[in-house]
Amino acid sequence: MLDISIIRTIIQERKSGKSLRLIASELSISKSVVGKVLAKIKKGRLNIKKAELLSDEALCELIYPTKKATLEAGIDWEEVDQQLSHAHINLILVYEALIAGKTKISYSHFVRLYRKWSRQHKPVTISHNDHCIPGEKLEIDFSGDAMEKERLGKVGCLRPAYPTAV
Repeated sequence: MLDISIIRTIIQERKSGKSLRLIASELSISKSVVGKVLAKIKKGRLNIKKAELLSDEALCELIYPTKKATLEAGIDWEEVDQQLSHAHINLILVYEALIAGKTKISYSHFVRLYRKWSRQHKPVTISHNDHCIPGEKLEIDFSGDAMEKERLGKVGCLRPAYPTAV
């Protein structure tokens, strides 16, 4: 983030007719940074003369706009979470039902916000589906070549077989 004095210098130097390359070399910043600052001024539908008249706060807001807290407070995340507990309901369906028609928030942003809320408000449970007594079951991971085994009922017909242990 550039200091406001550097932004003002960029505006003044450009107003005097200097090139982006010359402004950049005088301020020891890259030419692309100078171009981005001037592009943001144009994007704000201002010319250099009008940008020079802006206050420091207004100029900073133009160059570095702050993100507004859109919808984070407007979404009832508990309701979203409750709907997800029903069978055959996923985040896409909840998004389409609650959000899509009301706002311009993207689905990916909706998912990020829900995950953030979920991490803060829902306890994490770790479970393992395999309940067995140690030593009761033996699993072998075999990565060798397949052996040949004769097919039942067909003499001379071989098929690949892999050793397993249960």
